[in-house]
Amino acid sequence: MPTLSSFDLIVFSCCAIILGIYLLVKGGDWTVDGASFIAQKIGISPLIVAFTVVAFGTSLPELIVSVNAAIKGAPGIAIGNVVGSNIANVILILGAASAICAFTINWKTMRNDFIMMLLASYSLIFFLHQGSIDRFQGMAMFAVLLAYVAFQIRQSKKDEQPLPIPQDDLVKKSYSTTAMAFLFVILGLAGLAVGADILVRGAVQLAELMHIPDAVIGMTIIAIGTSLPELTVAITASRKGENDMVIGNVVGSNVFNILCILGLTASVAPLPIESTETYNIYFMLAVLTGFSLWALAQPRINRVTGVVMLVIYGLFLGWQY
Repeated sequence: MPTLSSFDLIVFSCCAIILGIYLLVKGGDWTVDGASFIAQKIGISPLIVAFTVVAFGTSLPELIVSVNAAIKGAPGIAIGNVVGSNIANVILILGAASAICAFTINWKTMRNDFIMMLLASYSLIFFLHQGSIDRFQGMAMFAVLLAYVAFQIRQSKKDEQPLPIPQDDLVKKSYSTTAMAFLFVILGLAGLAVGADILVRGAVQLAELMHIPDAVIGMTIIAIGTSLPELTVAITASRKGENDMVIGNVVGSNVFNILCILGLTASVAPLPIESTETYNIYFMLAVLTGFSLWALAQPRINRVTGVVMLVIYGLFLGWQY
């Protein structure tokens, strides 16, 4: 079997990136439409659907990458992937979404979600000083997430009234039943997971051909690649006017990334946290804290703010390289 040349590998990687982007775009469209329909049909706030179903689905790439990294003895990639993804979720994803269409954050509705995001994030300081996340702690983190999701769903059912679906909306989304909407959500999430995997593989191959260090790949290319489902869903939802879906997906993904991904990964194999991760962890905490304070004091994120966030992320990537 002939060996592929460097040029052939570059072409193959570019094709993989294009295919991955297509699957992400299509998957994001199906996920947002299906999740919105389900929320209206069963009387649950789109915010809760975004925080649970969509957030978990768009976090699947991070979970796959992190578990594989832990099993293969590369825990640094697992930690860097989650920390890098949480940073990207706020200043890249919200920046891109708000640069397209300004939106408002409902702090009263999302107060508990922001608090849980900060509590989960600041728990990393304890693990940083401890030096690792052991199996028991990992299982405890995942149990906390399950309890919180159950609490959110119960509160939503208690507080929200069933929302009627206009007939025009049914025709526009082409869903005759809730089961069909669920099918499209599943297909959309599958497209997001597969598309992200293909895109990351292609990007990593290009990075290796260009001799970029693995540590930088983990915090940048892999982190961005596994955050692309959130980015796709956020941009799609922003264009469709689903503001709650945008914020719920980002905040929910940040919570899932720590409690679910790090929790399950540590349950499979204990995760040592190197001191070299200190800067990135504290930068993540600064970003999430700043985002929460902004949402409390000035809930509207306009296009100028979005562009500033994108510039900050560009500077962060430049510092990494």
